[in-house]
Amino acid sequence: MKHTRLPFALLLWILILSTSCDSRANTIPVTTEQLTTESTPPKEAPSETAAKDEAPAPTTEDLKALQSEMNAAMEQKDYEKSGQLAKKIKKIAAQIRERNEVTNPPPKPDAAKESPDSTPAIAQESAQVVDQTAPEATPQPSGTADSRPFHEVQFEQIVEQLEKTKAQAAAPIQQRFVLAVQQLLRRTTQAGDLDAAMKLQAVIDNPEELAAQVGEPSSSYEKELLRLVEQRDKATAVAVAPIQKRFDLETQQLIRKVTQTGDLKAAAKLNAIVKQYSNEPGPSTAKSSPHGFGSQIKESPEKDFEFTIPGDGKTATITKYVGKSSVVRVPSKIQGATVTVIGRQAFEGVENVKEIIFPEGLEKTLHAAFNCYSLKKIFFPASVNQIEGFGNPSQLETIEVDPKNKNYTSLEGVLYNKQFETVMQIPACLKKQNLKVPNTVKNIRPFAGFGCQLKSVLIPQDAVVDPRAFLGSNTIITRY
Repeated sequence: MKHTRLPFALLLWILILSTSCDSRANTIPVTTEQLTTESTPPKEAPSETAAKDEAPAPTTEDLKALQSEMNAAMEQKDYEKSGQLAKKIKKIAAQIRERNEVTNPPPKPDAAKESPDSTPAIAQESAQVVDQTAPEATPQPSGTADSRPFHEVQFEQIVEQLEKTKAQAAAPIQQRFVLAVQQLLRRTTQAGDLDAAMKLQAVIDNPEELAAQVGEPSSSYEKELLRLVEQRDKATAVAVAPIQKRFDLETQQLIRKVTQTGDLKAAAKLNAIVKQYSNEPGPSTAKSSPHGFGSQIKESPEKDFEFTIPGDGKTATITKYVGKSSVVRVPSKIQGATVTVIGRQAFEGVENVKEIIFPEGLEKTLHAAFNCYSLKKIFFPASVNQIEGFGNPSQLETIEVDPKNKNYTSLEGVLYNKQFETVMQIPACLKKQNLKVPNTVKNIRPFAGFGCQLKSVLIPQDAVVDPRAFLGSNTIITRY
């Protein structure tokens, strides 16, 4: 067989062609999309946790539903369930907050462009448990004539005005009283009653002697003097009532300003001083109520109380009030024994009592002692060292404590421990819509705000609120 010799150029062309075909046969077409994918690191397969995270994000509606469920559990006294729901609410609120921070990041600081509306309203995302910026503190007025704090100067001006207007209101009433006593003196001298005449003359010459003359009347002249005193005091109380009301309003506004500055010691001191003026006795120096001007409230009689006296006979416990008075001044002693304890449910179901004044020497009030539905005011003396739960005084407006008490204090009608660390009791009908407690408060005790009608309570960020603190209330708790 004869071999034909191909030209070298043709052989070279065939070799190049075959190599190109082999290369094409072993190559996979690559698209632009695949090139882009290959340039990016491969993603890991989603884990079970990630799959769960892809579930629908919680919303404020979920929070509201959980809040309603928690309130229902608390009303049913299922505290374990309410506690679990509270934790769940806190977790969901945190998730919502994180989501808002991602979707609406806070703007970069820029003094020229920054505006109050540039911060996302996270507070509105967490229903009744929200983080809220504290109200702006009231600035302290400057430029006082001396170096004293502004509130001392302003309080001095308020007191000066109080005393001036009270004196003007009481002057004509006191003048009529003196004329009436002088007429009574003339009658006693004409009757030849030297002892009565001397007593009446002492009252005219020195009004402070009135305390020694007013007591249990033993003669017709003393009875007449007592009638004149009561008539004068009643007229004076009516005349000064609007003046005292204005004073109370102005001083409470001043206390609020001082509290907002954060100086709680100054606020507490001012509150104590204000009470001294509010507790100022009237024209008569007879024993008066510790909380009002010119009121003469005698101790309630022993027959109005049920009580027990232990074997030593030195102390007494009041177990039940059975009287009919609207104002109760608990006696300091019963059958010679000092009243030291107000028993459990002592005022349970009493419908007509509006005010209770406890005596010095009282040491403790036991659980639900004030579970009555008409009570509006309570006064605790300096000696009290234990105050248990109030019960449900649904009409209570204010709580007052003697400033000398070493265990408790009150501010704007709310009861605290002396260090302002614990909210002990918020009156159900406190005459405010919104309450900001001091920044020293660390906890709110169980049932402290039971049935409270406040719209909101502003508490410190780290304060612990007992799940039962606001049972029976729609009060919104916010934090600062």
